[in-house]
Amino acid sequence: MAEWWNAMPGFEKFFWFFAIPFTAVFLLQLIMLFIGLGDDAGDMTGDADFLDGFGMPEGIDVPEGIDMPEGVDVPDDADDGIFPNVFKVLSIRNIITFFTIFGWAGITIYNVGASKIVTVIASIFIASAVTVLISMLFLSILRLTESGNINLNDAVGHIGEVYVPIPANESGIGKVHVTFNGVFREIDAVTPDEALPTGTKVLIIKLRDDDTFIVTKNDMKGW
Repeated sequence: MAEWWNAMPGFEKFFWFFAIPFTAVFLLQLIMLFIGLGDDAGDMTGDADFLDGFGMPEGIDVPEGIDMPEGVDVPDDADDGIFPNVFKVLSIRNIITFFTIFGWAGITIYNVGASKIVTVIASIFIASAVTVLISMLFLSILRLTESGNINLNDAVGHIGEVYVPIPANESGIGKVHVTFNGVFREIDAVTPDEALPTGTKVLIIKLRDDDTFIVTKNDMKGW
């Protein structure tokens, strides 16, 4: 073993330094994911309880009519309740995946006779492509997990906050932010009462057949 390592070129050792430790962590993450611990223990992203919904500080909302800075978009799946998890998947886990593939790709490509420059460039390209594919796989798994565990009827009886104004007399659909079963969601809602502007606290009273909720203004103090 020692002779094999000592005889190895320094350039190849560079890739082994990435391949060995990152592969060990990557395999550990896979094991944790499939035994149900991947979301919490596998990401190692720390406690993000102070984040609310889109990562804004708790209690601070983007005012109506204020656009996000140019080039910054709110993802379409932000209302799926998995948006906080997206940051996890696209951070530590991707770094581990990238360097795992980078290490093994470099070892393989260099050993088939490629030059150092070609080895580095090809390894970066392959690692980036595989990282994107694996990220999409993890996100799909998270989506399936979230959608399989959430019963929309559980939102009934919870207090939410209007995000997109809701027209009066069920004449149009607005949106409400609400947290239930430990998941932050953005739901479609109508009201049989007067129009409800952004920021209004509402009580969710019923789920319609079209998965739209009926809400009414919450007048109870203390909520």
